[in-house]
Amino acid sequence: MSEGTPALKFCRRCGQEKERSSFNRDRTRGDGLQKWCRQCSTEQHRNYAIRLVAGVGTAQQANWVIAACLAGWDGPITTEDAQRARSLYYRYRLTWREYVSRLEAQDYGCAICREPVPPAGMLAVDHDHDCCPSEQSCGQCVRGLLCLNCNKAIGFFRESAKNVGRAYEYLTQAS
Repeated sequence: MSEGTPALKFCRRCGQEKERSSFNRDRTRGDGLQKWCRQCSTEQHRNYAIRLVAGVGTAQQANWVIAACLAGWDGPITTEDAQRARSLYYRYRLTWREYVSRLEAQDYGCAICREPVPPAGMLAVDHDHDCCPSEQSCGQCVRGLLCLNCNKAIGFFRESAKNVGRAYEYLTQAS
């Protein structure tokens, strides 16, 4: 700490003076620290995440806060967690709680082959491309959660039940 830098900083949220180490860095501020202490900042983000999961808030406000849901509001939130949670919400309009609810309903496995969730990943969200042809879904056409192989297979069959039926007939006749 340089000369002239105060040892304590005032938190604008809780109104307490705390050590400078209790504040996260912020390069845009004159003193290089955020205006709220870490404890107040964490509490604010948790409260915001709870409101978001409850359906209060907008997608623009969601940004990384959805990741707090992913972490269960306890413990550190990694960049990867934040990216997964954001992707779920922006691409499929699913909160983390809705994703977990669907996962539980599928016994933590793929909706087609029943393989469990891969250790280092998530199941893909399958949605009806006739309803939402782009990469972004309205959220109403989500069909289920699939492993990577089953999700690709549905794509290769052009999401056609007829093509899947023909493949089944082909496989049963050939054996």
